[in-house]
Amino acid sequence: IKTPMSFPLSRRPGVVVVADDSQTFADTMRLVVSTRWPVRTIYSSSELETYFGAAATAFEVEGERQHQILARAVQGGSLVEDILAYWRICVDRYEIPMACMFDYFMPGKNGLDAMKAARDWPGAKVLVSGMAEEAVSIQAFNAGEIHGYLPKQTEGLTHSLLSTLDRL
Repeated sequence: IKTPMSFPLSRRPGVVVVADDSQTFADTMRLVVSTRWPVRTIYSSSELETYFGAAATAFEVEGERQHQILARAVQGGSLVEDILAYWRICVDRYEIPMACMFDYFMPGKNGLDAMKAARDWPGAKVLVSGMAEEAVSIQAFNAGEIHGYLPKQTEGLTHSLLSTLDRL
């Protein structure tokens, strides 16, 4: 008896970005998140802004690649062959950020202002910061600038972070 293979053809691999000016905190979160996803660590708001300045374009290119595969399939091309070739050739898809958890307080620009460079990037944005920024986070969430907020003082922060990333 043959059992059909089941795997998502549209799953988009990528990295979760952890951005915090506290290298100790960022590296701890990287260790936690890396149990489930590839991780890139960023330690400054200027690096965060630069990185996400290019992220929207990379995400768009990736989406166009997948759209072309589906268009060829509609015209009679082999969907499975095209997807397998795409997986083999387009290894850069693993570098595209899919989610970012970032701190509010960073030297220079705050994390929220730095993430405004990612305005067109459709990935998940999670603000992880101190309790003092709760009002700022509510305003940012209501404005659609972030998808989640976790206070650093949250009991079980690592579990909450993984659950939030899973959900998003």
